[in-house]
Amino acid sequence: MNQSFRKYGGLSYASTNNITRSHYSNNDNLTISEKIGLLNSKILNESHIDLSGNSIIGVNTIYFYNGNVFDGTLPNIYGPSGPQGPPGPQGPQGPTGLNGKDADTGSTGSPGPTGANGSPGTPGTQGPIGPTGPAGSGTNVAYTNQSNTFGSGTTQTFQGQIIVNNLQTNIGQYSNNNTGLGYEVFISNPSGSPNTAFGGYCLSSLTTGYENAVYGYKTGYKLTTGSQNTAFGIGSLEQLTTGRNNTALGIGTLQASLVDLNNTALGYWCGYHLNGGSYNTFIGSEGGYNQTTGSYNIAIGYQCGVSTTLTTLSNTIAIGSNVNPSTTNDIIIGTASNNYIKFSNNTNGIQLDVLNGTNTNFIINSSLVLTNQSSAPSNPVTGTISYNNGTLQFYNGTLWETFSFT
Repeated sequence: MNQSFRKYGGLSYASTNNITRSHYSNNDNLTISEKIGLLNSKILNESHIDLSGNSIIGVNTIYFYNGNVFDGTLPNIYGPSGPQGPPGPQGPQGPTGLNGKDADTGSTGSPGPTGANGSPGTPGTQGPIGPTGPAGSGTNVAYTNQSNTFGSGTTQTFQGQIIVNNLQTNIGQYSNNNTGLGYEVFISNPSGSPNTAFGGYCLSSLTTGYENAVYGYKTGYKLTTGSQNTAFGIGSLEQLTTGRNNTALGIGTLQASLVDLNNTALGYWCGYHLNGGSYNTFIGSEGGYNQTTGSYNIAIGYQCGVSTTLTTLSNTIAIGSNVNPSTTNDIIIGTASNNYIKFSNNTNGIQLDVLNGTNTNFIINSSLVLTNQSSAPSNPVTGTISYNNGTLQFYNGTLWETFSFT
């Protein structure tokens, strides 16, 4: 290194005091075999020390020329901590842990409500036949036990009534081939036949009427000489006395009719108030309900012809729901009292009325064809349109005018 060390190894110190004298060689490469310097001393070097490929071991403190001191502690070369980053993605699910210990069994709850009853079981075998009851006398036979059997090969004929638990009932075949079942059926012992009655008070007043068939409580109750009537339903034809050829199916159908003929009512309360009208056909619940004396009417649909103010009309047809004719000979078809098409008689011909809510327009989506006439109508009214001899004309109330097309 071509440098001279003096006392303690510096240029300003005597070489006699350099403790490295015997171990320091100032040639190109410095070789230290043991140590240099004294305890608690320092080496001042004003030149560069090249330690390429070598190490300094066991150094306590290095003092730099500019006054810096390095004792082996690394300086803080990092800046302040930055903000926390976002959470990373969730890792894969770990293995399932061991099952936990079973919990203790809870206490038993209170009993639930009783369930619904099950369906009835199969009936048991029939018990033995009871002893034969005492023989009756007269025209009435009374049985008080639940089961009675006539002797084998015997025949019992009842022309009177059977009384069961104090209820008088007619049953079986009567004279003149009349058959009935029910309380006071044929109680007037009719001579007319054949008749069939099933239900309490059915044909109770019948005398000479024939070929009647009634089913239901009080059907044909007051019928006396009327014939060839059919009634099914409670109270149907209840007031009829001498009427003929009526058919009533439904509760209260033709209930008030007395002497009417050839009426047909099918449905609940159809023709209920009819009394003095004939040849009517009412089909549908309450059809013709308020009709009284009108005849030759047809009402088909719920509450057709039930007007409370027009009860004596005749020759009308009403089809739909709750539609009513206005005058005799009306034909009305619709679905409500404000939605219909109606044809009525008019002194000048047939009148057409159309109503859809409040709209009275009549729209023709196809063609209207007028027949070519040889002459205009002789008694026209204002507004009459006629196609005469190839000319379309209208009557203005005074004279005929020809339509002008431009």
